[in-house]
Amino acid sequence: MKRHLFALGALAWMAGAAAPAVAQDREIGRQGATQLSFQAVVTGSQAASDFQGFYFGAWDIGYFTSEHLVLRVGNQFQGAFNSGANQPSLSTNVGSTYYFSPHTPTSFYTSGIYSFRLTNRSEGDRGDLVGSIGVQAAVRSNASVFFEGGYGRSLSSGGSGVLLSSVGLRVLF
Repeated sequence: MKRHLFALGALAWMAGAAAPAVAQDREIGRQGATQLSFQAVVTGSQAASDFQGFYFGAWDIGYFTSEHLVLRVGNQFQGAFNSGANQPSLSTNVGSTYYFSPHTPTSFYTSGIYSFRLTNRSEGDRGDLVGSIGVQAAVRSNASVFFEGGYGRSLSSGGSGVLLSSVGLRVLF
């Protein structure tokens, strides 16, 4: 009898009988929802007797204006420690994200932001543009993790570009 119950349970699991109820509760977003994002990075290296490093953190709040489009606004901070040259800075970000399948537990997306410094801004600094692609996966009905990569470029004359990657958490309200 126990073998038969195990076999029936295994068949139900393989057929996905129990999976849809869990998966339907998890979605990336929906029109009218608010999304709060967090990300942070700390890197460093040992140079001679000093540890030198870089830190970056960001948060933003976004609003699903349609089934797929989120408008975002937030802040980021960055700086270095034990390097002497870089002063910490605070920036404001505005942008948008387009989710390809927001009603599923996992969705690819593309996003773009314009960022401008609020502190330690140099003469002629016109901000930065960043474009990225990523994937976001819901781990609960209101929480998801994201992984993204992109390219950022300074809008200042002679500005350079940089490849970027990040990992973070998003909470849906």
